[in-house]
Amino acid sequence: SGFWTPTIHLASQSGNKTKFKDEIDAFIPSESKQKETTLGSANGIFTLEETLKTSFEKGSELSKQITNKENKVSVPTTVEKTSSKHDKFWCVPLPEGKNYKRFLDFQNDVAVSDIQLALREGYRSIEHVKRYTTLGMATDQGRTSNLNGLQLVSDIENKVVPNNIKFLTIPMRGFRGKGLIFKVFSLLGLTASIFKSIFYLKKNKIDYVVCFGGYISLPVGLSAWICRKPLFLHEQNAIMGTSNNLLKRFSKIIFLGFSINEQVTKKMMLVGNPIKQSKESSLGTQRHESPKIYVTGGSQGSEFINKNIPIALNALNIPLEVRHQSGNGKSIGVKELYSSNISVEVEEFYDLPHDVILWSDFIISRAGALSLSEAISLKRGLVIIPLPSAIDNHQLLNAKNIVSLDMGLIHEESQAIESLTQKLQKVIEAKIYEQWSNKESNLDHFQAAARMLSSILKF
Repeated sequence: SGFWTPTIHLASQSGNKTKFKDEIDAFIPSESKQKETTLGSANGIFTLEETLKTSFEKGSELSKQITNKENKVSVPTTVEKTSSKHDKFWCVPLPEGKNYKRFLDFQNDVAVSDIQLALREGYRSIEHVKRYTTLGMATDQGRTSNLNGLQLVSDIENKVVPNNIKFLTIPMRGFRGKGLIFKVFSLLGLTASIFKSIFYLKKNKIDYVVCFGGYISLPVGLSAWICRKPLFLHEQNAIMGTSNNLLKRFSKIIFLGFSINEQVTKKMMLVGNPIKQSKESSLGTQRHESPKIYVTGGSQGSEFINKNIPIALNALNIPLEVRHQSGNGKSIGVKELYSSNISVEVEEFYDLPHDVILWSDFIISRAGALSLSEAISLKRGLVIIPLPSAIDNHQLLNAKNIVSLDMGLIHEESQAIESLTQKLQKVIEAKIYEQWSNKESNLDHFQAAARMLSSILKF
């Protein structure tokens, strides 16, 4: 790990507040609240010389308090090797092109990918991250894992939100589909979030406000209107969400990720969904013996996809290569569902899904807007299984948008598995995936952010 982690539990139990020591990247005891003293490595001192010196000095001080006599202290001399400054090393870097599991908590099998997934899902408080992943909840109570987890979260957060970008959290909750009590708390959170956002906009002299939909954007958008700041919206799905519908009357421009399933107004501009382009953009048609298929149910996984895709692919009775993302905690038993003539790799989460997309010939996926946008931007077609419980059935509308671009086929959960097998057979035997790979799109999602910025700066 980064370095030694002092054992400070007794000091903490006595009421001693901890402090972080940058030199060793660890927490050590601060000011004592009771008659306790922490010495040596438990206090972040890792050399024998300094440990003996501080221990003898404290012993002499206690002796004087008891005896009221001065005692001369003779500290033994030591001979020891000096250690160089430690490296900030919280997890082993992955070899290029590999997706090995890197464990943080050996008792609870918490991996680096679990922490990354928690942050992708929007968890920011370290306590929420720990509860989501069970980091530090085994019998050792985090003695061997918590500091690595904390440092890893810090490193990832610094990459996601650079130091020169200010970050605000607001106490907002979802509203639609919730019970009465939850809705009451949502309204209270909305009010508090509006006031907090207004203060933030004024304090930081914000010039423009851009909202990307979802309930979290509603108080920010209303605050922008109250503060008379230019408001811009982005709708990633093929149908306007509730928050964007409420805010659209106050907006200057409504940027669209897909063609919208409603009347287009003068305010609307089709720009695509902003996604990050890596160094390797896309590969066209790939030549190899067995078709390569990337199966994913999204970051949280899909029970329907985990159970039924192996059955549908087995029925084809042909050699295949499959990489299957099962979702966090859902990988058990998935690999065993595949037949022996299918070479399959099952991962709960891929750290670099972009690489897996490029590895594949085509994808079997849900119909999340960003997943679809990345796939077609990398010239990979899809067999799409929309989530039937998606609000406003937006996943089905997203999927229809991809079909209209001739980049995919739709299979709905209500249809028979035999129908799914037939569609997969058609894609593979007719090599439709090769046609998808060579398709030129009129909308490059990799350029969406640049298009948005150019339009915003005109106001």
